[in-house]
Amino acid sequence: MLERLPFDPGDARLWGVAFALSVITLAAGLFLIPVVLIGLEPDHFVHERGLPRPPRRHPLVHALLVFSRNALGLFLLVLGVAMLVLPGQGLLTIIAALTLITLPGKRRLARYLLSRRSLHRLVDRLRARAGRPPLQL
Repeated sequence: MLERLPFDPGDARLWGVAFALSVITLAAGLFLIPVVLIGLEPDHFVHERGLPRPPRRHPLVHALLVFSRNALGLFLLVLGVAMLVLPGQGLLTIIAALTLITLPGKRRLARYLLSRRSLHRLVDRLRARAGRPPLQL
């Protein structure tokens, strides 16, 4: 027995929303990824220190911020997986989601990806155009 889907796959509004979300995530990714890469200190990946700690907040506010960031990351992850079969930038959205979600080894993964020669050259060219020194690994 086939179950009824909770939505109509032929609904033009559904496809319009999916298209709008894919355009928004593409634009956000194309804008935010270079901003983050240019903003990194050249020795960011040399030390294990990570990002500077924000000022101390009330524990409830801190927990709410961590929860919100992970919830947004999980939402983007689900959206990115859906965009693998729907129109949109699925892989880019999944990468953005993984940067938001609190995961152990995230820094090690970023260092590994940037150690790839072609990606490292691309990032260094981007930073050079912005007048920033190359990243040290």
